[in-house]
Order: sequence, then structure tokens, then C-alpha cells
Amino acid sequence: MVEHWRPLDYALPMQGDFDDEPRGLWAAIRARSGVILGAVGLVGWIAMIWFMFGDVL
Repeated sequence: MVEHWRPLDYALPMQGDFDDEPRGLWAAIRARSGVILGAVGLVGWIAMIWFMFGDVL
């Protein structure tokens, strides 16, 4: 017998306790460290381009 896929089979309650996740400033910084590092790198790269080619821009 063929089992048919029902579209609402995936609509189950979320599994997991979110109360166990660390909270606070340090946890937020660690969670977003990639974004922060990328933003700092982008600002540094733009500053480098500005200082190298600022007189001709």
C-alpha cells in the first residue's frame, strides 16, 4: 500500500527547551561573533581603501 504524504505532518510542536540557553551580554556577543567580526573587517577594509586611494577618489 502506498503511503501518501500529508502536508501538515511537519506542523508539530517545537522540540527543545529554550530556557537552558545562556543569557546575558557575553552570550549575545558569542552568538553574534561572526556578524561582529564581519562588520569590523568590512569597516577596516573600507578604511584601508580610503587611506590608500582617498586622494584619487
